[in-house]
Amino acid sequence: MALVKAFVLLNIKLLLQDKISFLWSISMPTIMLLIQKNSIAHQPHILGFWWTYIAVCSFLFGIGIYALRLRESGVLRVVFSINKAPMYFFLGLLGTQIVFAFTVLVVFNLIACLLFHFNFFVLLWQSIIVMLCCLPVAFAGYNLTGINRLHANSTHTLASIIVFIAFLLMATNKEFNILWKLYQMFVNNTWQAFLFYILGSIIIILISLPTIIRFKCISAERR
Repeated sequence: MALVKAFVLLNIKLLLQDKISFLWSISMPTIMLLIQKNSIAHQPHILGFWWTYIAVCSFLFGIGIYALRLRESGVLRVVFSINKAPMYFFLGLLGTQIVFAFTVLVVFNLIACLLFHFNFFVLLWQSIIVMLCCLPVAFAGYNLTGINRLHANSTHTLASIIVFIAFLLMATNKEFNILWKLYQMFVNNTWQAFLFYILGSIIIILISLPTIIRFKCISAERR
């Protein structure tokens, strides 16, 4: 666990140097919150869609795609030469993004409370549950590192377009909106939805474990 903690602290220090990412993670949901404020005023549960967006972005871009970027840069060669621990590396990224997503959710919920006078602690508790429910996204996104000749920049661009369009179209095209479907699965309090989520999460984690364990610190292009 000491190695996981070291990875988390290192990643947090790197995140603190990149203030633009944090500001974008706050400003984008806030802008959409202001645009949709009329539909939220009396329905605080709709904020779950924003929480889902924040968590998905943190786990997708901050773990799988970030690992691709680090591998392409060659930084991981030094790290893995000291201690080759791919599982600890993944857990370190996961821990970092949990902290990052939690921080963004705290700030976002404060803004929502100031605008709509909601109960902050209720929103925080509910948003934490949504964030934890999105953890399978971290495992699923990490499978990107197992695809040969996949470039971080192109993957980041494509994922950004898909997530951004899904976020903009939150009020329309819900049938094909990935974020909306994910959010609905959390709020749909039926045993079928719960069972589907549990089984789906277990399958995603089991499928992702080989990729996590076999993660290579050097990209195919750099060999």
